[in-house]
Amino acid sequence: MPTTTQTAGKHLLVIDDDDLVRILLQETFWIYATEQYIIANARSVREAESKIIEDGYPEVVFIGLALLTTRQDGSTTREVKPSLTFIHNLKDSHPQTKVIVYTKHNEETLKEQALASGADAYLVKGECTPSELVDFIESL
Repeated sequence: MPTTTQTAGKHLLVIDDDDLVRILLQETFWIYATEQYIIANARSVREAESKIIEDGYPEVVFIGLALLTTRQDGSTTREVKPSLTFIHNLKDSHPQTKVIVYTKHNEETLKEQALASGADAYLVKGECTPSELVDFIESL
């Protein structure tokens, strides 16, 4: 399985609060990719920002849209705004990074907001096969 300890390959960052999604995306690239990928994972925008500071900018970012966010009082909620702000800031500072929103939300308004924030693509989970997903990324 690809890990962040490998030295050569295209760098991907997967940001999703669902452990299974992160694992499945990593496995998908391990099984179907014709290129080598170094895949880092983050459960939140905050964790993703830390990984970028530590590891540098990835070539591709997969990001969930409504991620769990911890409020100052310690409670959690699902919010879209942190993901949209992250996309906007990332594309402002590093426009060559491809940002793929990978979400279960098949809503035109959310898609428009994500693309307006700078996302390069908006993919709905379950609407493409694993090999189609990898082919799409490899075509970027």
